Amino acid sequence: HTFETVRMSEQDFHNHVWTIHDDGRGRIWVGSASLFVYEKSTGKIREIPELSYSNCRSICHHGDTLWVGTAYKGLFRIDMKTVALDLRRILFARQFGESEAVRRGKRPPGQ
Repeated sequence: HTFETVRMSEQDFHNHVWTIHDDGRGRIWVGSASLFVYEKSTGKIREIPELSYSNCRSICHHGDTLWVGTAYKGLFRIDMKTVALDLRRILFARQFGESEAVRRGKRPPGQ
């Protein structure tokens, strides 16, 4: 592995970094109050707006899928093959009971 210094202000990551993940495809994903991706080829970093202020706590990948666990918005799957990131929420913490009911073939209360 080689290391390089990337200069950024503390404000870029909202003063916290909880997780860093190299996806092996030239991108480094940074989980902080939001989710950021650093493109090694361009040296640019951008925030993923759909996960702004979601407190990204864990990032991992398997095959073409990047998994992002957040404290406030649930679990997300990002399709790494597409140019426009395919961002879909898998499970939202407050909906766990509903998701469990759907998995078991039952409708959540009130629906």
